[in-house]
Amino acid sequence: MSFALSSLLQFRLSERKLGTRNNIVGIKCSSNSKLIDTNDVEETGISISFKRRYAFAGLVAISSSVFANNARSENVDYKMLEKGSAEAGGFGIQRGRLRQCPADNNCVSTSSTNPEQYAAAWIALGINSSQDAAVELTAAVRQVIPGASLKETTKLDNGEYYLRYITPGPYGTDIFEFLIRSEGLGDRNWEGDLESDGLLVTYRSIGNTKYVYPFLTPVSDFKAQSKRMQLVRETLGWKRVGCELIECYQ
Repeated sequence: MSFALSSLLQFRLSERKLGTRNNIVGIKCSSNSKLIDTNDVEETGISISFKRRYAFAGLVAISSSVFANNARSENVDYKMLEKGSAEAGGFGIQRGRLRQCPADNNCVSTSSTNPEQYAAAWIALGINSSQDAAVELTAAVRQVIPGASLKETTKLDNGEYYLRYITPGPYGTDIFEFLIRSEGLGDRNWEGDLESDGLLVTYRSIGNTKYVYPFLTPVSDFKAQSKRMQLVRETLGWKRVGCELIECYQ
């Protein structure tokens, strides 16, 4: 493309010389310059404007050829490119709850409003202490996710517990976190609540975002985040909110 640009500049500079210096016209559309006498032009019946169009057409052809060669290059690197990491999505408590999922990340969260990234909260059945729930949750994670590392455990002033883990994921390091509430769902005037005595547990699991060059569609982790959370819940025997009745498991 630099060659084409250089030719265009030379063509424009030469074009300004029309009608000057003994009727000599300078037109340069390639690496070789050709000088045309205007008298010769008149004898052959070829107009100067035609020569201009001819030179410009040659320049367009050169540019198109360079572009096409670049586009057909067999050396395009279709490698995996990292655009957004789990850390870039943020973590921790925001306005009293866990964060939503970034739009493009492989992620599930009980705070998300996107149906594809939303996950139902859990009920820690038979547990009325957030500290006891945190102990059981930590033991379950250690059992089913051996590569996970506990990075933060915080007891909040309102009695809630926050836990944050990191673990190797499909495309790098994943982050998953829990917020164990100090109370349950409360009375929702629904029959299923009779089987939901326990504390409310919210969570979020987020992985890195990967793209395949030159496309901009995020690469799926094949629901690795939701499968991880499901494995932890099943190990604990806790139930999902909205799925307390036996019909949800049939």
